[in-house]
Amino acid sequence: MMETLFKLRVLMIEDSPSHVQMIQHMMERLGYENNLVNFDTGTKALAYLEESLAVGNPLPNLIIVDLRLADGENGLHVLKKIRANACLKDIPIILNSSYADAEDVRAAYEEESTFFIPKNYDTKALAEAIETLKMWGRLK
Repeated sequence: MMETLFKLRVLMIEDSPSHVQMIQHMMERLGYENNLVNFDTGTKALAYLEESLAVGNPLPNLIIVDLRLADGENGLHVLKKIRANACLKDIPIILNSSYADAEDVRAAYEEESTFFIPKNYDTKALAEAIETLKMWGRLK
């Protein structure tokens, strides 16, 4: 019997197309059946989530947010908005950044980021975070 692929519905908020492509390839390589939707701003991503709620579209089961977006938006602001919505607050969120310092990491966890992973990681760190979320039963 063939093993069923774990289905990921990932919302990425990332302004680097190469980073989005790298994550997409990593998920495919690891055998996740995934539907990755990316927006380059938090404003667009939040509008997508609100529309999904309004029309009953499936919500993502994982959100990956860049801490610092090119247009000056802050991923922490996006994280706060998501956590403030009762219908979205339980979706696991991974914050990442190329420019994070200890204060950024602390702030991410204070705002209830599930994980914080620096962007200079090899994709193994992200894969391990996803596997951990599966073990915890947080990816539905």
